[in-house]
Amino acid sequence: GQLKELWFDPDGCASELTMFEKVLPSLPRGSLLLADRYYPKPVIWRELEAGEITMVSRYNKTVKKERVEILKTLRGKKLSVDDWLVEMGGSEHGTQPVLLRWVRVWSADFDITLLTNVLDPKKLSPQQLLVLYRSRWSIERMYLAMKDVLELNHLYNCSPAAVGQQTFATAILHNALRL
Repeated sequence: GQLKELWFDPDGCASELTMFEKVLPSLPRGSLLLADRYYPKPVIWRELEAGEITMVSRYNKTVKKERVEILKTLRGKKLSVDDWLVEMGGSEHGTQPVLLRWVRVWSADFDITLLTNVLDPKKLSPQQLLVLYRSRWSIERMYLAMKDVLELNHLYNCSPAAVGQQTFATAILHNALRL
């Protein structure tokens, strides 16, 4: 894949959540995000809902879930699927849970549990969720190539401007090599 956009925050101590909150308003309505298990927190899902943005993410076991409805259960020789509606989060402190789809797909070779705010399985089937989430790894491989092959893991200067220039130059070089 090619890098289309890159956001850089000169504050090296800024958390990923802070960066996410800065970038979120610039995403067009109807966008689909692919995220790792760090992001499926109720506050994030609420912000996505307000922006009419959908997301597919790995399930974070630290966030409380309660099954609301079973949408599909499939037990096959090659593939098994559980597709549920769940309420995620909520507490005795008054925070409201978020309604999401919890989809577990497993076989002898793998076991993955995904979350999405696309509640209708006809719009996004468990198999489509799996394909989408797996495509996320091409993005991870791109960053790995930028860090290892193009040596982005070695910074030549510690000033925010220099780090930003090196990051953007590496992204441009990566795209040029991919073309």
